[in-house]
Amino acid sequence: MLVEQREIARMQVQMENNEGISPEILPAEKVRVLIPYDPEVAHYNAAVIRSRKNPSDLLILLREVSRATVKSGIPDKGNLLIYRSTPEKVEKIGQLDLSDPTVIGWEDVRAFSSDETVVDDQGIESERVLLGLTAIRASDNKPVAATVRGEVIDGNFFVEQGSLLVYLDDEGKNVTPISLTESLFRREGSSHSLEVVEHSKDENGRNKLRVKKTIQFPQKPWCEWRIGTQAQILPGGILPIHGVNRFSLGIDSKTGEEVYGYTYSMGLAQLDEDLNVVKITDTPLFTRESFRNILPTGTELNTNKNVIYCCGYSVEGDMVKFVINIGDLMTVEVSKSLFELRRALDKSSPIVSKEMIDKAAA
Repeated sequence: MLVEQREIARMQVQMENNEGISPEILPAEKVRVLIPYDPEVAHYNAAVIRSRKNPSDLLILLREVSRATVKSGIPDKGNLLIYRSTPEKVEKIGQLDLSDPTVIGWEDVRAFSSDETVVDDQGIESERVLLGLTAIRASDNKPVAATVRGEVIDGNFFVEQGSLLVYLDDEGKNVTPISLTESLFRREGSSHSLEVVEHSKDENGRNKLRVKKTIQFPQKPWCEWRIGTQAQILPGGILPIHGVNRFSLGIDSKTGEEVYGYTYSMGLAQLDEDLNVVKITDTPLFTRESFRNILPTGTELNTNKNVIYCCGYSVEGDMVKFVINIGDLMTVEVSKSLFELRRALDKSSPIVSKEMIDKAAA
């Protein structure tokens, strides 16, 4: 490593203090561990499918990678596994098998689950789901967009045959479905904007994302370098987002290149009915420091990244149960009330965008 892990931690804490970020430190008893730390396996990019029928039951999709197989400079490969979380237990129930000859790996799964229940001719009830994924393009290992439809029947997830769509010409990440036909997408090269996209075709009949709108996000001290999202929009237009800050770790003596560290935080954006950003929390809801009371002693595969992001949630009454990934170490559940979330946004500085000015003048 370029610098000692403790030096990275020191620099990150110093940066947080300089930026005025004061995260809430959660007592261990307030955090439910869903997927615990495994020294042999890294867990990445969980997605949450919440059931309308049983709000306390969740399906969690995540990528598992054997730590022993990871090599520098080569995209790591792992299986997309399905876990079921109930108030009583969490269990592995299956694997998400996707195949496309132009793709060598699937990452960053995200999910939208509809509130509507569909009943087929045989009387079987199902809840429809749209998954967004990052597909690794086989020709050059670049990330591109992909989606696949599915349904939840009796607490199990099934992929709709023939519904997998890969967008080979749409490079980027963070394909986050917000309806059964639309997704948020962070195109390659973008840092503080997300596109609202839907399926289309180009003039040659190839899959192409049609951009319906571009949402601009302002910078805040906790998301100066980049923003991203992993979860569908909460009631009231509240969108969980993660912010990334980048800082220098010095010059690599072998390559002569500057090496960077990355600190992730989780916060909220408030969207209006036209999906314009009205507010972003001035400070994050959670950082890695929030979970210091339950963090394992294990080491992540990428020690230069201090990662945390919201994978999804369930809502029971006024309570939102966030499912949060802490790097590749563990997946946890933390509860916040909608009142607390609204209060955090109400305390934040308002944003005046060109769209809002034009709308007021109309």
